[in-house]
Amino acid sequence: ANAEIYDPKDGTWRETAPMQTARRSLGAVLLDDGRVLVVGGASGEQKGRRQLDSVEVFDPETERWSALPPLQTARWGPTVDLLRDGRVLVTGGAVSPIGSLKSAELFDPKQSAWSDGGDMSQRRNGHRSIMLNDGRILIVGGHFLGRYLASCEIYATD
Repeated sequence: ANAEIYDPKDGTWRETAPMQTARRSLGAVLLDDGRVLVVGGASGEQKGRRQLDSVEVFDPETERWSALPPLQTARWGPTVDLLRDGRVLVTGGAVSPIGSLKSAELFDPKQSAWSDGGDMSQRRNGHRSIMLNDGRILIVGGHFLGRYLASCEIYATD
């Protein structure tokens, strides 16, 4: 649950308040208002890889974490992208050691609410994503059922 803040001026790290939930393989994104949104991940429990649906936000002004409404689907290892309209796109991830997801979710920070983002064409975990110049999200690679994917797809909000 540890968290640290990096100071690029000094090139130093310092501890800040810990997250409310310890997690690994989480997704994170910087929101337009400067807060950091952290979604999902896996707990450190010994009973396999327990995926999390919990969501937290870090406020750099107060250096405190606050809980937000949970994901619709618990997942670890998703990609998380800030869209031009300020919403957050969460894609794919895993639900077990070998089970990948094809679902996507959208979070509206203004409403503090999740909605269905549709499904990708392929189940993916360990994939990467990036916003293109036109605002669409390119989702690349990853793996599914132990095999690497050479495919990519585009997520468009329109």
